[in-house]
Amino acid sequence: MSSSASTSVIPGISSRALLLTVLVLTIICVWVESPTALFLFAVDGLPALIILAIATLAGLPIANSLSGRSGDRWWTLIVALGLGLGLVSTAILVLGVIGCLQRWIVLLVLVAMTVPGLLVVRKLVPASNKTDDYRDAAWRWCWILVVPSIVLIIIVSVAPPGVLWQEEGNGYDVLEYHLQLPREYLHSGQIDYVPHNVYANFPANAEMLYLLSMLLVGDVYAGAASAKILNALIGVACVATAYMIGRRRGQNVGVVTGVLAATTGWLVYLSGIAYVENLLLLFGFVAAGALMRAFDPRDTQSRVSSRELIVAGLLAGFACGCKYTGVVMIALPVVAALAMIDRGWSQRLRSMFIVGASALLAFSPWLIKNAAMTGNPVFPLLHQVFEAHPEGWGSVEADHFADSHNPGPDESVLSARIALTWRHILADPHHRFGPMLFILAAWRLTTARRSRLDIALAAMAIVQLLVWFGLTHLYARFAIPLMIPLVLLGGRVVDGVRSRSRATVLIAILVAGGLFNATQTWRLYREHYYVEGQRVPWDGATAFFLTGQGGGHEHLAVLNATSFPEDAKVLMVGDAKAFYVKPDADYCVVFNRNPFVTAIREAESAKQLSDWLRERGYTHIFVHWSEIARLRGSRYGFPKEVTPDVFLQLSQHGWDRTHVFSTGDPPIRYGELYTFRDATAKAR
Repeated sequence: MSSSASTSVIPGISSRALLLTVLVLTIICVWVESPTALFLFAVDGLPALIILAIATLAGLPIANSLSGRSGDRWWTLIVALGLGLGLVSTAILVLGVIGCLQRWIVLLVLVAMTVPGLLVVRKLVPASNKTDDYRDAAWRWCWILVVPSIVLIIIVSVAPPGVLWQEEGNGYDVLEYHLQLPREYLHSGQIDYVPHNVYANFPANAEMLYLLSMLLVGDVYAGAASAKILNALIGVACVATAYMIGRRRGQNVGVVTGVLAATTGWLVYLSGIAYVENLLLLFGFVAAGALMRAFDPRDTQSRVSSRELIVAGLLAGFACGCKYTGVVMIALPVVAALAMIDRGWSQRLRSMFIVGASALLAFSPWLIKNAAMTGNPVFPLLHQVFEAHPEGWGSVEADHFADSHNPGPDESVLSARIALTWRHILADPHHRFGPMLFILAAWRLTTARRSRLDIALAAMAIVQLLVWFGLTHLYARFAIPLMIPLVLLGGRVVDGVRSRSRATVLIAILVAGGLFNATQTWRLYREHYYVEGQRVPWDGATAFFLTGQGGGHEHLAVLNATSFPEDAKVLMVGDAKAFYVKPDADYCVVFNRNPFVTAIREAESAKQLSDWLRERGYTHIFVHWSEIARLRGSRYGFPKEVTPDVFLQLSQHGWDRTHVFSTGDPPIRYGELYTFRDATAKAR
């Protein structure tokens, strides 16, 4: 009996009507929870949509030449979006390196990049007129399961940086470099080596898009709001990509694949913070999809499409350009999957060369940038191979960085690593993967219809898991790329289902798993948005931080006050979260050589140290004692030379302690502000 007959009791609905239903339900749910969030998403999301449109047009000529012959217009557009985002990021990098980050120059270049796409868009191969094979309405109605995730994606995307999530130190990395470095590039008008922030040397395809958002909007904080929505929309694009990959095996497969991607809790989690993983996932999904399309869909012969292999390689390379772990969590697993699909070693080597060369081409701008600026193409990694000593960096700093990011003593024991794997992946307290992914993926691997593509996806997952298990300190977020093979495997379980009982079981698992994931994600959301049953109005509340209303941010009320001297220059000691500090401020992350610490070590007297501060134009010093204590209690550490006695001695040479900052109930002192007496006199 066909699957359509088995579910014919379910009322049918057209694709357009279903899309409208999902859209209306989403809008209603967001409105009920927060009308402000819906308004901000619409307003701040416009620049994000413009960037996505520009990227799609920029990538369309290449996508059409490489994937356009498939006859699938929508897949061509997905490939165009992936390639375009990589190309736009690379263009911003090049413009920044040559010092051309002026708004009019960037706009001119972007317009030029879209012109070929505008000429191609009308020539796309029409979509194939295949019969809509999911006339069985039960599968189609499963799209309703994505509503809770899309609702939360919209809401969390308009939260200001610094709110989400507790596990991420409330977006510590966002305030330290993901948005802070684009802010610095915007102000300086160029991208150069940054001696005070080692993270500036990481591949930064996502951060280039955040920088573009700030450039287009013309303001750091409004641009950051659009950047967060851009990140969320890229997450939604991952769902569309998963659907398009699955749809090639049939509409039912497409629906399940898309629903699996959308209901995975990690997608909501990542959409609340301006990190790079959503873009990494998008590149990874498109790369995996292109790899699967490179081979005969029925897996009868090795009719390899070199064009799709090039797409897979380019997208894997752009994933490497998001973060270094993309090399071992995306590019390497793609090659491993390729080895499992292809037949014959000569053919495998040829295919691996095409993918590897294409990936290297896409990744090379970041390698070249680092080699030119530091002498090490993968700075600060592999310092034993590529010795590099740029400003603020040396062998001591390189060893410190490596030691801090290697597995700790309590993580090196095999039993401990197994326990952490269980806790962070299978038994994650927030169930951000969810059991449904693993159940359906395992089911597909045990079916009689298992193919070489399924084995290849399993190989991809195994390589990712081994890399995460053996080469990282087992942080939960680093395992996110596992989503790609698990989602694609889980969606394929529907392929060929004909019996009524099996279809019913699969739909039941999808519904139960989707609702379970939604419940867990909602619980995580409430933990961060509700206090004593009342919702905190985080939506768009950037002023909450800029005016120092948040606990631990009271110092921003002073530093960002209109009464604060316009010509002030602040030295931040211990605190590297400079994003919300409006005055000219210098900071140094804990891994770089800190000039202030070096000055303390070399100064023969407090007066000499004071003179050093004044020679560099500092008028104020903000010392974050709580952050210093936290770092000293962690594997990162903090230089022992910074003590209260240093500032006590400076107070005898022109530096007055003008503010003491406390937070909590009862109040706990966390920081101090020292002001040079000349600056105090000017302020008066």
